[in-house]
Amino acid sequence: MNNQRFFPASIALVSFLTIMAFTLSSCAGGSTPSSGPTPAASAKPSTSGSGSVSIPDTSGSTTKSGSAPATAGIGACSNAWLPVVTGASWTYGLTGPANMTITVSMPAVRNAGFTEQTVFQITGIPDITHSGDWKCHQGALTNLDPLSSTFGNPTAKTTYQTTSMIGPSLPAHAKAGDSWKQTYTVGITSVAGTVTVQGSESVSESCTAIGMESVTVAAGTFNAMHVNCTTSTSTIINTKNQPIPIVTASQADKWYAANVGLVKSDDQGSVGQGKTNSSVLALTAYTIP
Repeated sequence: MNNQRFFPASIALVSFLTIMAFTLSSCAGGSTPSSGPTPAASAKPSTSGSGSVSIPDTSGSTTKSGSAPATAGIGACSNAWLPVVTGASWTYGLTGPANMTITVSMPAVRNAGFTEQTVFQITGIPDITHSGDWKCHQGALTNLDPLSSTFGNPTAKTTYQTTSMIGPSLPAHAKAGDSWKQTYTVGITSVAGTVTVQGSESVSESCTAIGMESVTVAAGTFNAMHVNCTTSTSTIINTKNQPIPIVTASQADKWYAANVGLVKSDDQGSVGQGKTNSSVLALTAYTIP
């Protein structure tokens, strides 16, 4: 998820954290932490509270037209493709260069925003937790903290701080043919022992809604809106000798189901002229109160 726009940026964070850890440990003469695959959860979807998960019936066919489904959420946070509900949670399995289990939840929802918490579980290292706030405006959802957080331990940690944000992460009523764009910048400070590295990152993502398609993942079969996104990320790491530029590009196909949210993301990313990496994020279980 170099991605994701519903917490999709959080996965870019983990990817970049790996790069920074490698850079810092090289400067400090240490080694990078090892990690292994984490099997995806196999739990089935569940619902709680008074409502049940409802998926619009499109008979699994692909369509290039039609209106967006009814919104889910409260007030300014009512969105067609992401239910903004206190206590909602989603569990995903990520397969690719780094296999992991990712759990996203909404511990608090307000009239004009909500708090998101993402927990990354990777074998061999402590769980990584990212919390951030989103802003809601007439149903459009904007992640205010796509990479803002601190990760690591007292002797080696990386801090990310979002410094600017333009455009929505997910529009209110994305339907086939709609396009949107989001750009943001992030300041980065990494510390390993006595070594401190400063950096910055500029991210630009452009998305287009393709149409409704049937998608099957561990959590079930969903009629979902197919969204294609291209992301360009420019990172500068300032070392003692000279700045090190890192340019990454990625393309993601994402599927959002009404009243459920993101059910699948298939990402293709590359660093400079190097190897292309692929990762698939798939919903394994969810709870919508």
